[in-house]
This record gives sequence, structure tokens and C-alpha cells, in this order.
Amino acid sequence: MKEISRIAVVLGVICTLTVISCKKEDKEPAPVPTPSATLGSPFQTYSYFRTGYSVTETNSVINVDSSLVYAMFYDQPTYPNNKIPAGNVSINTLSLTPDQSNFYQYLFFSSPINISNTLYWNVTGAGTITAFTHSYVPSYPRYSGADLLPDTCVKANGLSVSIAGVSNRSGLIPGLSISVYQYSPTYVQINKSIQTSSGTVSFSASELAGFDTSESFYLLVSINNYTSVNVSNVFRAFSCDYQYTKEIYFK
Repeated sequence: MKEISRIAVVLGVICTLTVISCKKEDKEPAPVPTPSATLGSPFQTYSYFRTGYSVTETNSVINVDSSLVYAMFYDQPTYPNNKIPAGNVSINTLSLTPDQSNFYQYLFFSSPINISNTLYWNVTGAGTITAFTHSYVPSYPRYSGADLLPDTCVKANGLSVSIAGVSNRSGLIPGLSISVYQYSPTYVQINKSIQTSSGTVSFSASELAGFDTSESFYLLVSINNYTSVNVSNVFRAFSCDYQYTKEIYFK
């Protein structure tokens, strides 16, 4: 249970990643042969693939897109670990672009992607990451409880978040994380998780101490259907996600 909670929090942290620049590696080492022994475990994987739907609510305006498509590859299966290059990475023949930290993301701005049908991942490999392919039919969680999320917050009273309306949770780790974060004047973020599909998550006044009341902040509900698959003797993680972000104002 401790391992599951740790992974759920890590997934919540990952959900707020933003890629602002991309640079392709000039040279990549040659792939190595597929190892004969299985590497990693269902809870400790060497790569992570994510697709999902993102909903953002700001000033009562709701925007929906299917922009959550990215992949990461690690030098070791334990956290924290270093991201490493994996050659060319694509989903349904559409290429993902790596940034300087080897974070692979599909740049959806010019061509939207359908992530509801069968997904085909292809990795050419580099260094210790061997080439592999994997396909599956995604199963995304559903969320209909956004009306319960708060609109405002009195900092001295803390923040109470009611979670309900979550369905279709599945996978090895059906994670549910709740985060609050603020961009300015300095970036601050607090992450929590629950193992059930409903409940109340509280952020105390002391936990919100680093938030500036002159600026709004964001509440993120992230639901992850996380599973792990043995592909070519290496455990790979695949996550089908739904996240809802709401802007909240201090009173």
C-alpha cells in the first residue's frame, strides 16, 4: 500500500509538467541486445507512457482537449531516476518530440490526435533502451463531480475538496490525486492522493501558507488507470488518464 500511495503521488506530480522547448539529440548510442532476464517489476518500470483527456475550467469557461500524450524512459526503475533518450518514439505513427531533459511529448497543436481507439506505440531504442512496440485499447476513467469543486477559498480556513462522480477506474493502480498549485509570484505545489473513488481531501491553512492571496491558484483532480506490461523482458508502465483543472480565487 505504501508503494501504491507513492506511485499515485508521483503520477499527480507528473500531471503538471509543461514542455516549453524541444531539442533533438545530435547523436544517440547504438541499441544494446534485449536482456535475457526480466528487468523491473510491475511497480518498478523502466519507461512510462501516458495518454489522457484534460479539462480546464477558468472563469466558468470549460475547455476540453485530448492533449495528454507523452513518454519517459529511465536509467533505473526506482524513483527518483534520470530520464534517458530512447531514439524515435511514436504513437499511431505520429512522432513525439523530446526536450533537453528527454521528456517525449506529442506536439498536438498542428494535428489533433484520437486517443480513444487502439494505441500503437513504437520505440526505436537508444543506449540501454531496446527497441520495442506495444499496442492496446485504452480504458479511461470518468469524472462527473466537477460541480462539487470549490470556487473560492478563505486561506485562514484552509481548503476542503469533495471528490465524487469517479467511475471506470481500472488497472494495476487506479490512482486518484488532488493537487493545488500557484504560478506566481513563485511556483508552489501541494499533492495528495486517495485510494477510493470518493471522499474529502483537505489542505490546511498552514499547508497553504506559501500561496499569495492576491493571485488565483489551481486545483487539479487527476485520475489514473495505471498498468504495467512485460514487453520484451522489461516492465513498461502505461497510464490512461483524466484530469480536471479548476481555477480558484481567494476571498
